[in-house]
Amino acid sequence: MVNKKYVKKLVSDENSVLKDYFSEEYALGQFHAHSKNGSWRSLLAFFIFILAVLSLLPYLTYGIGSIYFTSELIILGIVVLPSGVKRIEEILRFDFNKSLQIKFLLPWLFLIVFNGLYLSSEISIAQEEKEIAEMKKARERLKALAKEKERTDSLNYYLSESNNFSKKKNYRYALNTLEYARNFALSRDNIFIDFLEANIFYESRDYKRAIETFQKANSHSPEVLFKIGQSYRKLGKVHEALFYIKRASDSGLEEAIREYERLNPMIKYVVNYRTYCCDGTFSPSNAKGRGACSHHGGVCNWNKPIYAERRKYDVSSF
Repeated sequence: MVNKKYVKKLVSDENSVLKDYFSEEYALGQFHAHSKNGSWRSLLAFFIFILAVLSLLPYLTYGIGSIYFTSELIILGIVVLPSGVKRIEEILRFDFNKSLQIKFLLPWLFLIVFNGLYLSSEISIAQEEKEIAEMKKARERLKALAKEKERTDSLNYYLSESNNFSKKKNYRYALNTLEYARNFALSRDNIFIDFLEANIFYESRDYKRAIETFQKANSHSPEVLFKIGQSYRKLGKVHEALFYIKRASDSGLEEAIREYERLNPMIKYVVNYRTYCCDGTFSPSNAKGRGACSHHGGVCNWNKPIYAERRKYDVSSF
């Protein structure tokens, strides 16, 4: 094992670099110098670091930015910071004195100003492009609103004209006008147009086409179900008519309930014949010979019919 020890004056004074760097006097002088200027330089470095963080905002806001500008600010903050200068001297092992600092800072500040101005122009361009994009979107929205208003106005116009033709019983023109309305209709509007078209077929007594169109419109609506049932009734198809009218009446449509009661009323039918006693009771054994109703005042009717009620048509079998 080799013993190592410090050898004084290993390098002569005339050949030594920073010969006083590790001396106690040099260290003490550096300490006082740093203490004197440390406070304001630390404060300045703090603001530079804040500016470096803020320089990242354009990237977060507009997607633009320069890593060089941010890096330059961070390096400037390190150089301004007293502890940063000391760290540089320790790593690079040279005296980073005020003269060298000034020579470094002047071109570095110029570079920061240049990149700052460049970034500022980029931000201005990005803001302008953003405003142009927003204005374009606003114009497109206004254009879409105007187009939608034109569509709805045209649709309402043709629907109104069709209704007027239908009231005048001019069904052919009413149907033709609905076809014009379809040119301005969306998919959700076509369901309503189908309903209007089916009503025109119904009013014009074209019940077969009315049924087809009502079913295409909305077969779950009580009003539509009732109209389909009435169309079948007009065609003489009682079973189909009752099937749809019953569905409409089950939904609570008053008109359908009345029509169902009219078309399919409750009727009485004989289910049996019983021996009827004169005291208003029936013979328990339904006796037919001597002694029947002997304790009930005798027999008043040997074959009194027993009735039950049912609907005229059994809809459940349809």
